[in-house]
Amino acid sequence: MTLNPKSNSFSLATTHTIGSYIIPGQLNEDLKASTSKKINISIHNCLNVIKGVETKAFDLGLIETPLSTEMVQAKEWISNEMIIYSNTKIPSYIENNTLSNYNLVVQPQSSPIQAVINEFLKNFHIEYNHFKSLRTIDNTTAGIQSVKWSKSNTSNPTIGIVSKFAIEEEIHRKVFFTAQFEESKMIHKFYIVIHKDSIENSTIQNIIKTLNLYALENPKT
Repeated sequence: MTLNPKSNSFSLATTHTIGSYIIPGQLNEDLKASTSKKINISIHNCLNVIKGVETKAFDLGLIETPLSTEMVQAKEWISNEMIIYSNTKIPSYIENNTLSNYNLVVQPQSSPIQAVINEFLKNFHIEYNHFKSLRTIDNTTAGIQSVKWSKSNTSNPTIGIVSKFAIEEEIHRKVFFTAQFEESKMIHKFYIVIHKDSIENSTIQNIIKTLNLYALENPKT
């Protein structure tokens, strides 16, 4: 499948956090205004977005980690902050010598976003055996629900690490309380992924221009 200039539709594939929490609202309106084509947005995991862009099943992709292939190029897009969150009030800064008090919810080690989290933990000299317990959950949404409905326990809170985009509403309503490791924010980039054969396509260039303008106007960190 290739991007046909006569086609009336444009396929944009995103990961869950991007498709559920960033695209809706103003960005969605801006994207629609940037092209005469109907934009079809679908949500997948990072690896399936890459695969779909590579096979040209998708015209463009937005992912949370810098994955690429011989034919798919990844370009930095918007900044993202990963935060610690809990349904129990926790200190603003979690010190390494208190980690044994916390039950940590994680995604499978094969998950690309978990690899990003692992790198942050490594930088903070944190290992998984430092925590009281680990609970592995399949995806971001299930992880958020697991933390949300865990029994509130001030002595041994359940915590997770997730994109701030994904829980902004819950933070505002004080459903979740947030923290950091030490005094450093966990900031990385989301990425635009594009097939190398499609870089010069005018529709794709317009979509990317709109995405980059949004990133400039909404730094979020």
